[in-house]
Parts: sequence; C-alpha cells; structure tokens
Amino acid sequence: MKGNVEIFTREECDGPAEKFFRRISGIDQGGEKFKSIAASAEKVFGTIEERINPRGIYGYTENVELAGRRAVIEGVKFDCPAFEQVNCESVYGAAVYFVTAGDFHLDGFDVIDQVYADMWGTAYAEILRGLLRDRIAFRGIPSNDFGPGLFGMNVTQTRDIAGIIDPSLIDIEIKASAMMVPVKSCAGIYFDATPDYRQLGNECQDCRGIAESCSLCEIRQSR
Repeated sequence: MKGNVEIFTREECDGPAEKFFRRISGIDQGGEKFKSIAASAEKVFGTIEERINPRGIYGYTENVELAGRRAVIEGVKFDCPAFEQVNCESVYGAAVYFVTAGDFHLDGFDVIDQVYADMWGTAYAEILRGLLRDRIAFRGIPSNDFGPGLFGMNVTQTRDIAGIIDPSLIDIEIKASAMMVPVKSCAGIYFDATPDYRQLGNECQDCRGIAESCSLCEIRQSR
C-alpha cells in the first residue's frame, strides 16, 4: 500500500509536547527542588532540540476483516484481545501508521540528563500520534489506538504493520527484535468506526470481551 507521508511543524508539536512533558515529569509541583529540575530539563531540551524531526506515514484501506480477537488488514493478520470489543459490523475500514519524533539518545551525559531526554522524546511521540490521527480522513470516527504493545498486541506485530506501509520512508528502521529506531517512534492501527463506536476504557465494567480470552476472568472463575 502506498503510504501518505506527513510532516509536522515544530509550532504544531512544541506547545502540546511541553505540556505533556511537564505532566509526566512533575516539574510544576513548585518549590526550589522542582525549579532546579525544570532548569536541568530545559538545558537538556536545548541539547536535543535540533534533533526533533516529527514525521508520520499512514495508509487507509477498506480491505479489512474483523472477527473476535483477529483482524486481517490488506491480507496481513493481527491478533489483539481488545479487538473482541469492537463490533465488526461497525467498521468501515482501517488506517495503519508510523510516527517518529527523531533521535533523543544522549551519549556521554549523566543518567538524569538521559532520563530527561527520554521523557522529552516520549512527549513528542505521544503528541504525534494524536496529530496524525487528526489528519486522517475517516469516514466515521477513529477507534482507540490499537498497536504493538497496546491492549495486549504483541510488539512483534510492528513488522506486520511494516508489511502494509513502508516506515523507511520516514527513516524508521525495524530491528530483528521488532524494536524501532529511532526509539521514539510508534506504530498502530485505527479502525474507521461508525459514530456509535464506544471508546474502550481500562475498567472491567466497560469490557465487552469474552471471559475465555481474559486471564483476569479466568482467575476469578477459578476461585
């Protein structure tokens, strides 16, 4: 499938990424200690700023089959327990994607500086997922973001997404272990769902899956 490459401006990313960073780092708690942490985090940002290169690629298709915990997209099979909670009759199609924020790795720096760099990278990568979703022309509404490492999908399925669209077009390399380089990259799947689609929560009371596929349900039933 031919992928659509999307380039994101720093103006789009910087503000939301900074808010995300502040939330996960806790630097807004106040006090001299956190002022010092904030200053260190800003110094690290200055070191990595030129490496920030936010890009994405996605492909959309109506060639989708969904049954239980399995989906077939463009002939490629995916397995995810949470798929059971998606009504197969409420899906128009699917979009698969990759995003990358750039290289945030620091060599020769203190461990704490490396941690700040990693957190900055996480912030940009997370923001990019939402920005890319908003650029996809869905017929209905986007589902939850399903992908390797999310909702129980095996991380090795990163390679399967790469079998549909080519991440090398935005300079993402997938290693034999399925790890992506640059590390601050993400891959995923959005189903194009009808307007009555209900976003999946994390609570058991919101679950529409079946007990046979849930290890927690199996534990409860054995008691």
